[in-house]
Amino acid sequence: MRRRGRGRRLLSGCVLAAGLLGGTGCLQFLHPVHAPPEAVEPCRELPSCSRRHVYIFLANGVDPLCLGNLAGVREYLDALGFTQTYYGQVYHAGWLKRHLRAIHKDDHDARFVLIGYGHGADAVRAVARSVARDGIPIDLLLTMRAGVAHALAPDQDATSTDGASPLPQEHCLGSPTDPGTLRLLAAELAAVAARVPVAAPLLPPPPAPHALPETAPQPRPVNPNAVSAEDEED
Repeated sequence: MRRRGRGRRLLSGCVLAAGLLGGTGCLQFLHPVHAPPEAVEPCRELPSCSRRHVYIFLANGVDPLCLGNLAGVREYLDALGFTQTYYGQVYHAGWLKRHLRAIHKDDHDARFVLIGYGHGADAVRAVARSVARDGIPIDLLLTMRAGVAHALAPDQDATSTDGASPLPQEHCLGSPTDPGTLRLLAAELAAVAARVPVAAPLLPPPPAPHALPETAPQPRPVNPNAVSAEDEED
């Protein structure tokens, strides 16, 4: 009984320590995110208003120590100008669904991007299926896996349909911190932002024409040379 109690306390301590380390993300430095310079400029050349209409949802997998550093990808996307980026775990799928629906209701120009790492891929697929029933399109669905080549290719292992709710084309990328993955991710997000309609700037109204002041008609001048003697007698 004592050995069993000690084992339980040791297991509880390990789980608690893992949770604390994962909450602080203290092991992110093992896999830092370095932004490729050639991937940054195309995004920054886009209008900032277009990037603000792109909403990105990141779902992390079972990674309590943040070794995959998906949180670093969020900072990378924010540096590219995609400030509407949300980060969650696999158990946040319900919140992601509700928040995505609220954004779609308020922003008619919104573009949605779902990115799942590891088991987070199942979470973003569930979000895509759920909102598809409401007619909300997903512009880009990406999954990331460690040890997979960073080439952007359709994910053959993903389930493409769920009854009457088809999933969008899903593409699989490699590790979140791989330079090739970051480069392709920036290019795909730039393509999504380029499809956001840009409103033409409002021009000031033309100035009103200068109105001349109204004056009474002047009397016609009298020519004394044209007056005859008869006119003078009258």
